[in-house]
Amino acid sequence: MDSKTLQGIRHDLREYPQVKSRIPVWECELSKLQEELNAVCVSSPSLSSTGCRSRSADSIVERQAIRHERITARMADIALDIRDARLFLWRIDNAFKALSDFDKDILLSHYVQGASWILVAEKFGYSESCIHVYGQRAVQRLARALYRPTASMRAKMEA
Repeated sequence: MDSKTLQGIRHDLREYPQVKSRIPVWECELSKLQEELNAVCVSSPSLSSTGCRSRSADSIVERQAIRHERITARMADIALDIRDARLFLWRIDNAFKALSDFDKDILLSHYVQGASWILVAEKFGYSESCIHVYGQRAVQRLARALYRPTASMRAKMEA
């Protein structure tokens, strides 16, 4: 793996807790927007006795339609953010399944929980330089797990 890919994986590991904590916030915002959307009345105001709507009624309808569009667009954006975040978490979680418990603990301690290499070394009873090397190798193994070809990809490569 090249250094840029490994750097990206380290970044993703540091972002993991924030991404995980954002999903419930987005879900709550989505729920509030749904309530707001339900409250927006998109039906036209009633016609006057002449059979025509007034300009103010047309203006109200236009504002309601614009508000409806804005809420709907924001809901679509949030739904995509939630989908992307869940996919991100799923990929990391799945790749972690391929690691040993020791590798998982090192990566979680340093990158996800933010412990320094010194604290991680003390936790496992190794020197800082030794645990740092173990950590780098664990990142490489995680990278291989993240980017290993699936069965369908292997079949296409063999064809």
